[in-house]
Amino acid sequence: MKLPSTLALVLRFYGFSFVGGLAVLVLSIVGLVNFTPDPPELPYESLVSMLGIWPYLIAMPLGTFMAGRAWLRASALRNGRG
Repeated sequence: MKLPSTLALVLRFYGFSFVGGLAVLVLSIVGLVNFTPDPPELPYESLVSMLGIWPYLIAMPLGTFMAGRAWLRASALRNGRG
């Protein structure tokens, strides 16, 4: 019996965490690249400017961890260790 590919197993059993992790990773990279703080002459400061780049820097490894863990678990399933 031919085993399905690792990607097929990832999408079948761990699809939500894999796709969600990739989405978090991509959106945090896009947010980090496009980040511009509020100009100092504004009478208010937005939440994005108050928090700075830290939410993006925290979300990038989190998304990488989610996608990587899903891939490793599906790989273990394919190799008979799961």
